[in-house]
Amino acid sequence: MLLRKTLFLKALNDITGNSTSLFMAGIVLLVLGLSLVLTHNIWHAGFLPLVITLIGWILILRGIVSMFVPGDGIARMIRWFRVEEFSWLYAMLVLAIGAYLTWAGFMR
Repeated sequence: MLLRKTLFLKALNDITGNSTSLFMAGIVLLVLGLSLVLTHNIWHAGFLPLVITLIGWILILRGIVSMFVPGDGIARMIRWFRVEEFSWLYAMLVLAIGAYLTWAGFMR
């Protein structure tokens, strides 16, 4: 995402163009999100549990959207969030969250 922007954007366009791939990605996201929320739905024990719980709920929401919103709607959301223009910012956000989770996981 950060180093291979064109490949990332092509894969994103390919997935939104194929309703079967979009639905299958939605199922995977929904299952991952449900597994996180059902095993770790903690809102009050500090920042780290909150981040993990929010990731689970975001995955559930993304899974439902991927399964039930048509590819054109997803493409409009991608344009609305300006993914092509701000892909570096989204990549840095994911990298920062991953670095924090890794650091917090090994420090406990």
